[in-house]
Amino acid sequence: MATEFPRLKVGDSYISYASQFKYLGHIVSGDMTDDDDIEREIKYMFIRTNMLIRKFKKCSVAVKNKLFKSLSLFL
Repeated sequence: MATEFPRLKVGDSYISYASQFKYLGHIVSGDMTDDDDIEREIKYMFIRTNMLIRKFKKCSVAVKNKLFKSLSLFL
């Protein structure tokens, strides 16, 4: 159910409504769903994962395990 808002006029110009905007790093949609924000997060997760794979592809499993364990101490 879409709500129709009245047109807002400032001076000689009408203000247009946005269907979505970014607030505090998250996408807020006018239809009250978070599908666009979830898709954005998934895309960036794949980007970060591929970057890690490229950086550490020549490391042995033992080195990767050591790095993982040392990182988990900070979390």
